[in-house]
Parts: sequence; structure tokens; C-alpha cells
Amino acid sequence: MSNFPDVNSSEEEIVTFCQQEAGGNPGVGVGHEMRLNYGLNLLAHKQQQKLLANQDNSNRNLIFWTKILALTTIGLAMVTAILAGITYQSSQRQITLELLPSVEANYDAGSAVINVINRGRGNLYIWGDKFGNGSPVIDNFGVLFGPGSTFHIPVDNLEMTAAIKSSMRDATSTFINFEIYFKNQDETKFVSRNALSIFEHNGTTEIDSQTRSIDQVDW
Repeated sequence: MSNFPDVNSSEEEIVTFCQQEAGGNPGVGVGHEMRLNYGLNLLAHKQQQKLLANQDNSNRNLIFWTKILALTTIGLAMVTAILAGITYQSSQRQITLELLPSVEANYDAGSAVINVINRGRGNLYIWGDKFGNGSPVIDNFGVLFGPGSTFHIPVDNLEMTAAIKSSMRDATSTFINFEIYFKNQDETKFVSRNALSIFEHNGTTEIDSQTRSIDQVDW
């Protein structure tokens, strides 16, 4: 008689037991058949336990990879949000740079004009100017003044001439402040504050210019 295996026996031991009982003594066939059925049932139980264990491992693996996928999805969402924030900030900085005016005014003795140059990235619109102690002269419509372009203010216009005569009188040199009123493409109002340095040299009047500041002012 073969030794009876139990639930603690290995699958190989149970298979060996079943093989021995299947090839047992025909004279005691009934006993062999009962033991063979016992072995087969035990083998089926063992295989079912193995299947359940494998399934449990598969479920654990599935849960693990599901968590990994969830974390990866969250990570990608965070990266996307960060990139979106960076893109938004970059766009805002770009907009700010385009709306931030940069104006330079210089005197051109050869042409007798003040050249106002747009050094910024956005369009500007010149609306008027003011010379010396005179009142601001504001036009009804602004003049487009694109990036890199130059707007010319004639030095011999009436306001400039009056300001020079009033400031010079008997002096050999003087300063005349002048302002340029403009808007950016966002309709924000600015004033460019400048100064003309006027002096007599060898019997001729010479003029230099300087931009002092650009201020946001509601004129």
C-alpha cells in the first residue's frame, strides 16, 4: 500500500501516489480505486490552490501596474500644467515687452528735426507734444509709429521757435524741456520727457537733445 499523501504533500508526491495506485494489484482493485480517487481529488485541490495563488499574484501585479499608470498619468498632468504655466508666463512676458514703450529722441542738425525713434517691440501712436513752458498740443488722431520707425518733429515749428527765443534772450546757452505724448497699442498713455541743450558756438546756434524719462501719465 502506498503512503497516503495529504494537503501538505507536494504535487509531485501526489502524482506519484496516483501512478502507483493506478498500476496497483488487481486483487484489491476496489481499494486501489478508492485510493486513486482520493489522490486525484487531492491533486485537483492542489492544482486549484496553485491556480488561485497565480491569480492572486496576477491581481497584485495588476493593482501594482494600475497604481504605476495612475502615478504616471498624474505626473504627466503635473508636467503638462507646469509647461502650460511656463508658456502662459512666457506669453505674458512677451505681451508685456510688446506693450512696454521705448522711445529715443535726438536732434538732427542737418535736417533741423527732432527724430523720435521707436526702440520698442510694439506699435506706438503719437498724439502731440509740448515745448518749454507752452501748453501741450494734442491732435485729434494719433499717428502710427511702428517698431524701428522714426517720427520727425521740425525744429522750426512755431512752438519750438517761440520756446527757443524765450529761453535764449541774452544768454549764450539754455535748456528747453519738451514732451512727446503717445499711446501704446493697448491704449495706455505715456509721456516721453526730453530736453534740448541750446548754445551759441562761433556765432551759430547749436542744439543737442536728450531723452530723460518715459512715464505712464494720463494726459
